[in-house]
Amino acid sequence: MVVMRVQGTFLAALAAMALSFPALAQSSQQLVKRYTQLAGSAENAKSLVTGLAQKMALGNVDNALALTQASLEKRGIVHPTPEQLKVALTALLDQRAAGEGWGEIAHSLGLSLGEIKDAQDWRERTEGMQE
Repeated sequence: MVVMRVQGTFLAALAAMALSFPALAQSSQQLVKRYTQLAGSAENAKSLVTGLAQKMALGNVDNALALTQASLEKRGIVHPTPEQLKVALTALLDQRAAGEGWGEIAHSLGLSLGEIKDAQDWRERTEGMQE
């Protein structure tokens, strides 16, 4: 009986944590929507997300694309060409393959991954309120 209560409490705590971290419950469709502007179209975003998701978890896909977008925007590039997107993303993925964490990569670009993700969350919440 005590074990069942402990398990129930544990499961309730996990559920509460999952609800408090919406980014953890993301899907590829959410990422496609989030990065359509970056990729130039929904079709391009779907190809980009699908391709990356074959090599890494969706959370890593999100981090890679968020940092790519922020690094391009920092250089004044809001609507990148396919080549600009490829170069920026490849540079980040090369750093990741060399063993750097997402936070380290962000700092090397003069960015903060936490601030980028907070801004994304805020932007998506305000867009959701307007719909």
